[in-house]
Amino acid sequence: MQDVVITSAKRLVRLTDDILEVSRIESHTLTFQKVIFNLNDLVSNIVQECKNQLERERGSLIADDSRIFTGSNLKIVYKDEEAVITVRDTGIGIDSEILPRLFERFASKSFQGTGLGLFISKNIIEAHGGKIWAENNRDGKGAAFHFSLPIAKMTSH
Repeated sequence: MQDVVITSAKRLVRLTDDILEVSRIESHTLTFQKVIFNLNDLVSNIVQECKNQLERERGSLIADDSRIFTGSNLKIVYKDEEAVITVRDTGIGIDSEILPRLFERFASKSFQGTGLGLFISKNIIEAHGGKIWAENNRDGKGAAFHFSLPIAKMTSH
């Protein structure tokens, strides 16, 4: 019972944070503390932390693993003055009904999600001078999310 209460409380905190973030986006009060960082190092650290977490929390599930854990990959392409990051999976893809409004508020066909996460992501990426888009994979298996961010121009002193 205690686990259910804790899980529900965490879900409410995430929802509250999302609603506050949307409020800041819409009132144009969302602020950032921009710094220059190495994207390759950041991605490596995230991947390593995910591996560490999996090792710490070894757990077994009862699920259709071909539907729950689809293959995914991450790719970074540097071109011109931007980095384009792509996350591709082999799941069921994005429903064609939702695809045109995927990055709008409350765009969701899920009973679990609020439809705020991609709206927030889009606004954060655009505030950093980037773009975000998604598409179903051409082979009909899964989808790809792409976002671009400008590469910092290094100046010599």
